[in-house]
Amino acid sequence: MSLEQQAKIGKQVAKNLGLKYFELNEGATSSRDKIEYNQERDETTFFGQIEKAIIQGKIKNLWYNDRKRFARSGIEDMYFQALFRKHKVNIFETKSGNQRKFDTAQDRGIDSILGIVGQIDRDDRREKSIGGKIYKSEKYGDTKQVHLGGTLFGFDVQQDKDKIKVYVKNKENQKHLQKMFDLYSKGKSIKDIKNYLESNNVKTSIGNTKWSLGSIQKILQNEKYIGNYQWFDKDSQRTFNMFLERSISISVFNKVQRMFKKNQKNKGSNVRKHDSLFGQYLRCNCGESITSYYQKRTSVLKLSLIHI
Repeated sequence: MSLEQQAKIGKQVAKNLGLKYFELNEGATSSRDKIEYNQERDETTFFGQIEKAIIQGKIKNLWYNDRKRFARSGIEDMYFQALFRKHKVNIFETKSGNQRKFDTAQDRGIDSILGIVGQIDRDDRREKSIGGKIYKSEKYGDTKQVHLGGTLFGFDVQQDKDKIKVYVKNKENQKHLQKMFDLYSKGKSIKDIKNYLESNNVKTSIGNTKWSLGSIQKILQNEKYIGNYQWFDKDSQRTFNMFLERSISISVFNKVQRMFKKNQKNKGSNVRKHDSLFGQYLRCNCGESITSYYQKRTSVLKLSLIHI
């Protein structure tokens, strides 16, 4: 189910419950972004930030469409069940908005059984998915631009004559992709790139007209654009190197990465949320932007309904 469809259901659930709707997602990226399947979550992940918000009391009502996609293991589901109970978070599921019950031992027992069934289904789907990825990687990885899931800006996904989903360059978006790298390599900010994309009505890989700064940064740091397309199977401990036609020259890509590192050093430990009057115009003689920021302390924001 697409994010748009889930958002539509979530809004209806919030309306039925008499709650305000507030959506949290990262577009086409996973809520477990930055970690592998077998790694622990922490505060650097989007999912970890949701966990932290629950502990801090910022989330009191939460809805997700599918429990099997919310927790990735039975143990993790049990952990979150305890977390929800401890912090008195109301959990609503599916398009009917059914509330998870933890009040009695019977409620918790039934909930655990459903969790075990979900775990079996997750494992089965994962085994089939990984098996399919390995088969495609071994048979076509050297010759076809095999699509193994997710979206990639600048590419469309099509089915070839062998009925294999493959990446195909989108000529128009490839031009915008190259422009993004060109702008940043010449000292423009990510915000400048966002303005360029939105002023030219360029849509994200999932069709959104608004771009987040984070999604732009991920594109500029994605090694797939220089043909470095690989994935790791933790069960077999194998790395599969896949064929993908280069979109950006290695020299331009490396220059952008060096500028990211330099800008990160200049950024400091605080996040700048407010632009200064001359923030877009002041430049150092090295070509980098000169920025300023101030930190404003505010009271905790209470959210009515969080959609994952």
